[in-house]
Amino acid sequence: MEKNMKSAASPTPSAATVKPAALSVSEKLAKGKALKEQGNAEYRAAGSDEERIRAAMRHYYSSLVACYNNLAACSARLARWDRVVANADQVLKRAPGNAKALFRRGQAHLALNDLAKAERDLTQAAALAPADVGIKAELAKLRKREKEYETKQKKEWAGLFDRM
Repeated sequence: MEKNMKSAASPTPSAATVKPAALSVSEKLAKGKALKEQGNAEYRAAGSDEERIRAAMRHYYSSLVACYNNLAACSARLARWDRVVANADQVLKRAPGNAKALFRRGQAHLALNDLAKAERDLTQAAALAPADVGIKAELAKLRKREKEYETKQKKEWAGLFDRM
């Protein structure tokens, strides 16, 4: 079923042309409600028309992706890193190439000191959105943390064999 969802038409032009970051909270809520209502209208009108049912599902999925992404962003501001990971995972289940969700999950992994997972997510996000300054900044933090860890490891292991 997911395979069919990917081949279906993209969301309405108005949803694609407005950048979510440019919207206020009330505008985002209104947009989410509108997507849900569009889904409801498609579903009611669909009967047994498979394409109309898929159209309804696209509206619902778009709304879910936006909600989970916003929950991840809110959780990041509150430094609730476990919730950032959980909400970003929900986005990535529905939209595997979502750069924002990969960025947020990478940011959370970095905060949780899981450098390997942070590397994976942030590198993937950078490949999807190479001009994003937030992703670049987080990658720079990761590189700095990796160097600090490497230096610390060298100091810890430096005299180990001399003492034996």
